[in-house]
Amino acid sequence: MNSHIENAVSILLKSHNMVIITGAGISTNAGIPDFRGPGGLYSRKDIPAENLFDIDYFYRDPSLFYTNIGELIDSFVTAVPTQSHITIADLEHSGKLLLTVTQNIDGLHQRAGSRKIICAHGDFSEFYCIHCGTATIDTAPIFDTIRTKRIPYCSCGGVMKPRVVFFGEGVIGMNESMEAISHADCVLVAGSSLVVHPVASLPKYRNSGTPLIIVNRGETPYDSSADFKIETDTDDFFRILSEHDNQLSS
Repeated sequence: MNSHIENAVSILLKSHNMVIITGAGISTNAGIPDFRGPGGLYSRKDIPAENLFDIDYFYRDPSLFYTNIGELIDSFVTAVPTQSHITIADLEHSGKLLLTVTQNIDGLHQRAGSRKIICAHGDFSEFYCIHCGTATIDTAPIFDTIRTKRIPYCSCGGVMKPRVVFFGEGVIGMNESMEAISHADCVLVAGSSLVVHPVASLPKYRNSGTPLIIVNRGETPYDSSADFKIETDTDDFFRILSEHDNQLSS
């Protein structure tokens, strides 16, 4: 095993209060493209992709969102949690993990068994009416409507919106995330380039001396200040971590 990885794994195995921040890179092996990568939503040239998740545009014309989001939702529904998701859930169950903060909206952490989790950008597990506020977790009928490229409406006539954080809306759980990081004995960033704020700012809230480990293919703004920057597939890294932790492997 690479000594750089070995030293990072050693720190994580000794941790009992770690915080993990995850991004799109841990879900690409599940077949979900990074929105900002090749094949991602933001790389499309046939639509004004920058408006897809813009809240002001959604209020003006939700049809852009709902005529283009069906394939993405289907990829979420059929995706299976990766080794990364599974090991993170195992870390929680073994008592090593204080909190997972994810930028992902695919729901794979929850499907893998994570419960101590903040979905900073929301997810598709609930929809609510932008007119009357009525919420529903019965998403199947809404998904069926979206698959036909139609707008889902509430019984009051208002448009239904997923509990996904659009640009122009406040993210979820930032104060709780910052508080957790201030109490962490280790911060691990996995599969995130740490460029989307405010989640990207979270590592700076760790205490002096708290190790920062970044596992990501590609640069991040924190590479020079990280204790370990590991350029490898996140599944490979978490597989090694799991294999070296008897509590996780048992």
